[in-house]
Amino acid sequence: MGYAIHHATVSGTVPSLANPSATTLQDWAVTSQSLFTSQLVFNYLWMPLFFSLRKPSYALADLVLLGGNVAALIGSLWNNDRTAALMLVPYALWTGFAAYLNVGVGVLNNWTIEEKKRGE
Repeated sequence: MGYAIHHATVSGTVPSLANPSATTLQDWAVTSQSLFTSQLVFNYLWMPLFFSLRKPSYALADLVLLGGNVAALIGSLWNNDRTAALMLVPYALWTGFAAYLNVGVGVLNNWTIEEKKRGE
């Protein structure tokens, strides 16, 4: 993640581009920065949705958006910096595993997690 954020926020030269122009570099930097920032927001939102609100269905929707966002970020980085893109693959796999666990908890609890009443 650290390597990817470094490359997502660098708006300098990208040697892998065939014809680097200021417009191309600026567009790539804006896209990668936006995708990285939005994936951080989706990542942050999952915990309150799942643990505080106890809504695994909302948390799963957030994970689907997060997974799509990470896939788009990997695709954006793939064209410009394959190393940074490959460094995000374990994160994408972990997001998929988290979705699997989220679905498991949702199915086992009928998609709502209720608090235990005192005395039970």
